[in-house]
Amino acid sequence: MKKSLIFLLFLGCSLAAFAQPAPQEVFVVVEEMPRFPGCENSSMELQQKMKCADQELNQYIRQNLVYPNDARQKGIQGTVVIRFIVMPDGSITEAKINRDIGSGCGQSALKLVTDMNKKGIRWIAGKQRNKKVPVHYNLPIKFTL
Repeated sequence: MKKSLIFLLFLGCSLAAFAQPAPQEVFVVVEEMPRFPGCENSSMELQQKMKCADQELNQYIRQNLVYPNDARQKGIQGTVVIRFIVMPDGSITEAKINRDIGSGCGQSALKLVTDMNKKGIRWIAGKQRNKKVPVHYNLPIKFTL
């Protein structure tokens, strides 16, 4: 009886290890790319929603991006690129600086993106074969004086 109980416990633990969900594939290109929220008017076509979402994102960046004083004083301008994953629930994960121009601009842009989760901003998830999937997204953010 003890041997069979131990075997069943071992078998149960082994099966539990195999029952772990496989990591979800993160796409780079999908049929419907993720977009910033605010343009979900059902009467709009997808192209119109994408254009509107880009405008909403640009407005969010203009209102929330902090230009570091050090960069202003040094006259630093350019484009920072932040790479992140838009998850199926619209949240942002694994945000990182992909290209930086220095003097705190990269950190400021990264904070802008990571603050979206803190502010409850949920992107419209990307879709592949009509299913929401995680998608890598590269966001260029221009710093101009």
